[in-house]
Amino acid sequence: MIKIIIGDENVGKRVDKIIRKSLPFCPLGEIFRLFRNGKILLNGKKIKENARAESGEIQILADEDELRKKCAQKQKVESKNKLQIIYEDENLLVCDKPVSVAVQSGKGILAGTSLIEMAQNYAEQKFIPHLAHRIDSDTSGLVLIAKNVEFLRKIQNIWDSELLKKEYLALCHEIFEKKTGKIELNLEKNGLKMNVVKNGGQRCVSHFKVLCENKNFSLVCVKIETGRMHQIRAQLAHINHNILGDKKYGDEFADKELEKDLGIKIERLMLHSYKISFVLEKKRYAFEAQIPNVFGKFGNFSIS
Repeated sequence: MIKIIIGDENVGKRVDKIIRKSLPFCPLGEIFRLFRNGKILLNGKKIKENARAESGEIQILADEDELRKKCAQKQKVESKNKLQIIYEDENLLVCDKPVSVAVQSGKGILAGTSLIEMAQNYAEQKFIPHLAHRIDSDTSGLVLIAKNVEFLRKIQNIWDSELLKKEYLALCHEIFEKKTGKIELNLEKNGLKMNVVKNGGQRCVSHFKVLCENKNFSLVCVKIETGRMHQIRAQLAHINHNILGDKKYGDEFADKELEKDLGIKIERLMLHSYKISFVLEKKRYAFEAQIPNVFGKFGNFSIS
């Protein structure tokens, strides 16, 4: 049996949320299954999924070691199924990462759900996957994973060179006065954000081209010369073309007004890692990720 003591700070809170916090290895779906099977008690009495905590303790009628093994195996199977591979050879794995999936594990990320852990499950010890680069969990699209250290170093050596090109699609607020342009703004990390600075910071260069537009927003292709943290998000926000759904650099008021005007909920950051191409050892690689269906809710975009 697993016991969770209910402290004063948790009295009145939903029991399922207390369990989820106390047992981070256990997915919410498994917790609800335990509820349905009468395996979760509050002070010795069976309770429903929406029960609120009282003083005392929560009892879960399960062996913790067995529950851990079961959850780990289930997550392994689910993560392997979620891994969207669009290209694979002896050196490289190219994935189309879904939105809200972190590329690597960290604080607050459920074990086994990051992209690199999915790749590790997929590899089954046949190779060791290495992230060649990173994109935000809120951003969807292409991620390159090297299958060996030698190829990893080769990619990293050309990452910011003209031999490798990176293109993103971004749905931004407002109409661009210039339909093509270059954004060269240095960025400096400040906590969890990147700020534009006049002096110092990291050199960041992006090129944009407006693909489609209407009175409310524009779909732009952004090619980045450099690959800094939050580069596209911070730079577009600085020139007053915040990306729709950006919780960190966006315009919450503009998002809400657009939702009212269109009758559409902005459910995610509208940024997508669209294309990556490069030449390595005289071989050309070119990859393109399918445009997420959610982009189509905002218009019939013609992208060439």
